[in-house]
Amino acid sequence: MTSKNFNWKRLVLLACLLAQVAGAATGVNVLTYHNDNARTGQNLKETILTPTNVSSASFGKLFTYAVDGYVYASRW
Repeated sequence: MTSKNFNWKRLVLLACLLAQVAGAATGVNVLTYHNDNARTGQNLKETILTPTNVSSASFGKLFTYAVDGYVYASRW
């Protein structure tokens, strides 16, 4: 019984460590509003979105939807 409990604790510890490593490897920390102290909103360490794969031919409005009244929404 003790060895099963010990193995379970080791497994949980390993999972926590892997989660920390995976979290550190993905993305950048956003410590201020709009990504930087100048509040420009740009992410200078972006690796996925580049000018070659985000163009007007592949990026833009997907659809429109007609409504009869007001639309209450939030941008957040």
